[in-house]
Amino acid sequence: MSRPRRRRSIAVAALAAIGAGALAAPGLAAKDDLDLISRATGPAGAPVDGNAIVPSISANGARVAFDTDADNISAEDNNAVRNIFVRDASTNETIFVSRATGAAGAAGDGSSRNPAISADGRYVVFQSDADNLSPDDNNAFTNVFVRDLVAGTTTLVSRASGPGGAGANDNATEPDISSDGRYVVFQSGADNLSPDDNNAVSNIFVRDLVNDTTTLVSRAPGLAGAAADDNSFNPAISGDGNRVAFQSSANNLSAEDNDAVVNVYVRDIDSGAVVFVSRATGAAGAPGDASSFDPDISPSGRYVAFSSSADNLSAEDNNAFFNIFLRDLDAATTELVTRANGPGGAGADGNSFNPVAADNGRVAFDSDADNLSPDDNNAFRSVLVRDSVNDTTELISRGPGAAGVAADQGSFLPSTTPDGRYVAFQSLATNLLPGTVPGIRNIYRRDVLGDAPLATPVCKTVPLAPTGGGGGGNITLSSRQLLINQRIGQAAIRRLNAVEARLNGGLQARDLCGYAIGPAQLGPGIVTGQAAASLAPAAPADPAPIVDPGRRGSGDTVTLSVRQLLINQRIYQAALRRARGIEARLDAGLTGGDVRNGAVTQGKLFDRLQILAAVPAPEPAPSTTEIPPRRGGGDPGAVTLSAAQLRINQRIAQAGVREANALIRRLETGISGDDLRPGTLTAADLG
Repeated sequence: MSRPRRRRSIAVAALAAIGAGALAAPGLAAKDDLDLISRATGPAGAPVDGNAIVPSISANGARVAFDTDADNISAEDNNAVRNIFVRDASTNETIFVSRATGAAGAAGDGSSRNPAISADGRYVVFQSDADNLSPDDNNAFTNVFVRDLVAGTTTLVSRASGPGGAGANDNATEPDISSDGRYVVFQSGADNLSPDDNNAVSNIFVRDLVNDTTTLVSRAPGLAGAAADDNSFNPAISGDGNRVAFQSSANNLSAEDNDAVVNVYVRDIDSGAVVFVSRATGAAGAPGDASSFDPDISPSGRYVAFSSSADNLSAEDNNAFFNIFLRDLDAATTELVTRANGPGGAGADGNSFNPVAADNGRVAFDSDADNLSPDDNNAFRSVLVRDSVNDTTELISRGPGAAGVAADQGSFLPSTTPDGRYVAFQSLATNLLPGTVPGIRNIYRRDVLGDAPLATPVCKTVPLAPTGGGGGGNITLSSRQLLINQRIGQAAIRRLNAVEARLNGGLQARDLCGYAIGPAQLGPGIVTGQAAASLAPAAPADPAPIVDPGRRGSGDTVTLSVRQLLINQRIYQAALRRARGIEARLDAGLTGGDVRNGAVTQGKLFDRLQILAAVPAPEPAPSTTEIPPRRGGGDPGAVTLSAAQLRINQRIAQAGVREANALIRRLETGISGDDLRPGTLTAADLG
């Protein structure tokens, strides 16, 4: 999640060939603050005595994972290999990650690299040469592991489907992780991870850590699409784990790929669709005329940033350098990122690599260019951020303060939070903060945006259903009209049953409005503080309404008995009772028991709210909806049905349908904080 690219060697090699958790809130920070991350525990812990590289930052910016060959930042690091650490900026703790299961698990006996941290800071995925991190690792290859910092477990990820699936029979590297830590993507040359992988090339895989499945990603469109016919690398996964961006030399992934260059793709896991990304603006924009690398996908899955030497992706790209581009998968636009301030800012005069996309159109990257910011006044590689909404480009690798001095050595590999507030990066600079060792790469975190105003709940308004009119006179009731009436009432009950089943099954995070849950809705045992990130809610889709077929058609007339009339009326009345019962349940306020355990993640919490500590508390039982029983009765016999009586029956049924539709729209729109009873949302309900 929000991991940096580890691709510089690939991009530079290509250039040569061409041209020559939520466990803590952030520490108190303000705009333009700069923190040293690569240091031992404590507010003034010793800086690393060996290179620290590859930062990966959590969604709220509090935790940053990195790898280092330093041996002075943890007494538990008792070997001479590279290890993974997490720095918690709120507690000033530096946590040893690359170890076997257990709070005091053995340190890895081989080097570990390339960490990526989940949005809540709980899970860290990494690759390792060690063979003592998991008893399931019984080979000599580089494997992918995930460390749960709460449970203290280390799990082998690079394996075939099943809880005891065979380990990969080739190296597995370049991992990335979904927001909730459930899905891990990685690349591997192994041919035993999926029965669909029937070639000898490097492929992309996703491991579902809940269902213990391993899925081939680098394949042609369709759920059973052919495996890629050439190498695929550099995967990045969306926050929900459903979209994976990667680069590939294959020519069978898209019919639109009509050249021999490396291209960028996005695969939708659920649908099997493959989107061709490295192309000019438009749904059918021209494919890039040179290779594209280093893809990163935003947590929402909407934006893909990548590096390319193509010169036909944007009319504003008028140089021969590697540039960064941002593809909006919804709008089908491709935008030049590496440019100076302004909508028509000059293109970069040097190569740019390692882009990372936020959810709001901001892209962090590193660049050799010296014309992107007037504050970049040296010849070293710098880290910058382009805001594609406001057309600004800002220097990030600089000392504290709005006018901090530019780094006096190269800075690389940015990692950003989903809202772009914090950017972590590595640097060789000696002038950013005092106390660092010359010649040693360190990890820094910059607060780029500072605190934002509190957001208001993002919820749609459900309009009131219109009411109808009426008329008088007698009417002949046909069998078709009778069935229409009954079906309207039965449809109302079916829809209400579906709504009630959804409530009884427990609401999911998608059932809550963005920014909906504030302190009043949190139960005992939860301490809160400020955090930086909130995820915008997805636009809901209203369910298809039930269409009243009207009183059309003809047919045989029927003799309507009193019992039949009462049955019809009771069907309609039951629909209304159920609608009103469910509405009363919502109006009374949903309890924590109505929310599925673990369904509410940081993105659904009130803006800048973050869990600091969660003490288990008893889970309240879900509220219930009482439906009065249908009592029988009615004497047989004929009845004269007037037009007014018929319309009364129809309106009762239609009112039930309207109320059912309104309730379903209410759920689809998202439950607001007002719909949750204050103090009932416990730690068990938070992801």
